[in-house]
Amino acid sequence: MAPSSTKSLHTPLTYAVAAWGSIAATTCLIRWHKRRSIKAREGRVAQNMGLMPQVQNVVDALAWRAANTPNDLALEAADGTAQYTWEEYYQQVQQFGRSLLAMPKSGKQCGVAIHAFNEPRWFFAAIGALAAEWTISGIYLTNTYPQAAHVLKTSAVKVLVLESQELLDSTYATVLTDFPELTVVLLQGAASISTGGKDRVVTYEEFLKANNNNTTTLKTPKSLDPDTVITNIFTSGTTGNPKAVELTHMCAYSVCAMMHSRIPLDTTTKVVSYLPLSHIAAMGIDVFSSIFCGASVHFADSNALRGSLKDTLLRVRPTLFFGVPRVWEKMSTAMQQKAAESYAKPVTGAILKSIGTAAKAVGRAWWSSTTPEWVKCGFLVVPFGFFKILAYKKVRRGCGLDRCRLLFTGAAPLPTDTLWYLRSLDMPLLEVFGMSESTGAIAVCGPNDFDRPLGSCGAALPMGQLTIAPEDGEILWKGQNNMIGYKGLPAATKATLNPETGNLHTGDIGKVDSDGYVYITGRKKDLIITAGGENVAPTPIEEAIMSLLNGKAGHVVLVGDQRKFLTVLIAPTENGTMPTQEQVEAAMKEYNTNHAKSRAQRVQKAHVLESPLDVQTGELTPTMKVKRAFVLEKFSKDVNAMYEDGSSKLVGYTSMNIGNLASAI
Repeated sequence: MAPSSTKSLHTPLTYAVAAWGSIAATTCLIRWHKRRSIKAREGRVAQNMGLMPQVQNVVDALAWRAANTPNDLALEAADGTAQYTWEEYYQQVQQFGRSLLAMPKSGKQCGVAIHAFNEPRWFFAAIGALAAEWTISGIYLTNTYPQAAHVLKTSAVKVLVLESQELLDSTYATVLTDFPELTVVLLQGAASISTGGKDRVVTYEEFLKANNNNTTTLKTPKSLDPDTVITNIFTSGTTGNPKAVELTHMCAYSVCAMMHSRIPLDTTTKVVSYLPLSHIAAMGIDVFSSIFCGASVHFADSNALRGSLKDTLLRVRPTLFFGVPRVWEKMSTAMQQKAAESYAKPVTGAILKSIGTAAKAVGRAWWSSTTPEWVKCGFLVVPFGFFKILAYKKVRRGCGLDRCRLLFTGAAPLPTDTLWYLRSLDMPLLEVFGMSESTGAIAVCGPNDFDRPLGSCGAALPMGQLTIAPEDGEILWKGQNNMIGYKGLPAATKATLNPETGNLHTGDIGKVDSDGYVYITGRKKDLIITAGGENVAPTPIEEAIMSLLNGKAGHVVLVGDQRKFLTVLIAPTENGTMPTQEQVEAAMKEYNTNHAKSRAQRVQKAHVLESPLDVQTGELTPTMKVKRAFVLEKFSKDVNAMYEDGSSKLVGYTSMNIGNLASAI
């Protein structure tokens, strides 16, 4: 009986080991084949640009879509009912373009500006302008009249498309007087006598009727010059007036071709349009890439960034989603709050917490670049698959991202703790590095880079050349996606775009590792030079302190240029959460002990501000970047107080001297 008993025990174990081994071997084979396929695809696309045959301008690309996939969905309005096929999209563009040509004094390179939230007519007006050989400029929703007037003047705008009559009356009350040749087109509402120029204020529908008797025809799409300027993207303007970045059809085409070689976009791709179209990220993804790659665009409503984005994601279920850091931080916070509520339940809470902890540990290991491939395939594949069914898919489904193949972050740095948290829930984010001057992308992660080293923004795009300046570590980029220049600013253009080498000076300091991954370590203009002559990059220090404060701070701003030591300004979160004195002291102690790489990088004092940094109050750009010069000037009294000899504690618990602590370490 003994031998048969042993045999009966060994058989299930043998089957289990064999099954596990088969799963591991299959997983390794699939991952290896997928990586090879992606590399091969990049090579093929790099040779033929990978988009459309004989198409090198945006309008011709749309015409190609209308001719080849006329009935495919192109645009869907926020209410989910109004939809436009590619053929209908193109017809609307043609109609708007003809209306522009019907205007008095219409001419090449006249400007159209749009101050409205994302919707189909934004796209019709934008591409219609290109069809008429005009330019398009977006105006941020938060812009004041002086800021908007700068756009109107710089871009020689003759047609201003506004969200509503209310916006005209409240923000643009004097625009018709200040710009005598301007026509205002309202997306909502009708012309008001109070504007003092009713004949120059028309509804969108009335404007389109202007082409009924127009005998002038638009140029054929193929005849449009690919080197014509099509858009002015205004920089964030952290110092002085924003500069108008001039981009051409070729800029848009080349960056889409480069991105397409790394990111598989096609007619099955669904994207949500919610970020400001005045920014190159939204313009590049929502407008240009969708046309060149055939992706459908689904619009969020105007409250997207105030809480309704989740509803849109649940309705649309996009396959690609790009979020700025603030979006991912809000999403992570909401997930953690929901998890905390579940863990607090009296009966099931402990079980759910155990499952959640285990799931996050497995997810973190699976997406870690330091976990060997044989460990993933041999030991993690089964538990990862188990938690994918039990937890990960439910989390993704709950936020409308269960069908999302690619999740991107860019425009500003995202704290590493947020990146790790999302990785642990099987939501690895792909980082993008670029700028308006490069039509939005220089380096980008692709499907092969989900488990890349954290902090890398992927490899440089093909068909371009990235180099690191030996003298100061600045990232230089040369490619067809580089801007023509800053409109009307030849000196600024020459300082940024080298006319001899063609290199774009990004202003970012970075490095490239042996695998070709690009890392951003700081901004050249933000580099702090202490009174002792030490060069200190603020971004890594700010990110480290933000992480150590564990969600209790909205922003950390390092101070210390031409000062004897470093200090920080700590701003509350947007909902008013601020750290206590004990929490700040603990974070500073941890940073100075385990994170500061030299004595020059130690932070000796901190001051917690009373209110968050905000776009409306001027401390942040519309893309949520900190205006350092503005912040330092606005809070100069708080900054100077930290450098007063003998200051130990300023206003209540919101300021503290940790100099003794820093010097003692």
